[in-house]
Amino acid sequence: MSNSKNYYTEAVKVVDLPVYLDEQHINYKLVFMDQIGMPLTGKLDSSKTIASIGINDKHVKVMLIIYIQGIELKKINLSVFDDVKTKEISLKSTVSETCAEQDNTCSFNLKLNIYAINKQSNQAILLGLSEIEKIAKERNLTLGYYIKRRSGGVSKTS
Repeated sequence: MSNSKNYYTEAVKVVDLPVYLDEQHINYKLVFMDQIGMPLTGKLDSSKTIASIGINDKHVKVMLIIYIQGIELKKINLSVFDDVKTKEISLKSTVSETCAEQDNTCSFNLKLNIYAINKQSNQAILLGLSEIEKIAKERNLTLGYYIKRRSGGVSKTS
């Protein structure tokens, strides 16, 4: 009988993603430095948690590499413990900075809610995609949608 002790990498909880980004676009790779074997890969799911991995060597170095649509987003060194611990990370500003770089093209469906204001009741009404497209067509907005902000400014999406 062997007395091998199990150790665990940190689990990682993504606590902050940009509102417009769906988890399905985030992939990751766990690399065990100085170890023979393939890195572990996976996709972030709706729990936004990357599970802890049981290992036999407390001194192994573990690196988590996070990708958005194949573009390297962030490298994180994970610690190894006797029990499971969770590290919380934010990707909010990292996604914006990485996707804004000249050589990187990130494209994903925006999770964007657009509201119209009912002038009689002063209530916000959520618009569906067909209603938004109808308004865009009526106003001949073929390159994208113009969004009038409360500040009075206008944003254009394509």
